[in-house]
Amino acid sequence: MKKLIGLAMLMALVGCSTNQTSAENAERVPASRVSYNGSGDSSVQITRDSGALGSGCYLGIFWDGQLAARIGSGETVRLSVPSGEHLVGMGDDPHGNGLCAIGGNAMREVPANLKPGQNRRYRVSGDMGGFQIAPSSF
Repeated sequence: MKKLIGLAMLMALVGCSTNQTSAENAERVPASRVSYNGSGDSSVQITRDSGALGSGCYLGIFWDGQLAARIGSGETVRLSVPSGEHLVGMGDDPHGNGLCAIGGNAMREVPANLKPGQNRRYRVSGDMGGFQIAPSSF
């Protein structure tokens, strides 16, 4: 019985992390959830992992502190942005409703220092400690 309980607890923990999703295999965020309408000579692509953790809620993707898109589990968004020094971030969806409006996902930002014509990829992943955003080659 103790082994069965231990196995159930382990399965619960494994089920609470996200699964890496490549930008090529992720679904595109619909245009209705992309609020960034800038243009530029570079681009950033942000892909959110798939999995059960937080899958019922969108996360906000931010460009220089402004909401750029609302991204769901297993989705990706590409933004055409100006080159230079910027910040790309993720946090709570400011348009979330119900349980999604409770919050709890601290805003996290990472540098996006882009050269003209450069494309950078970022990955949003999560575990029981919360969601993170980090540069990615995947």
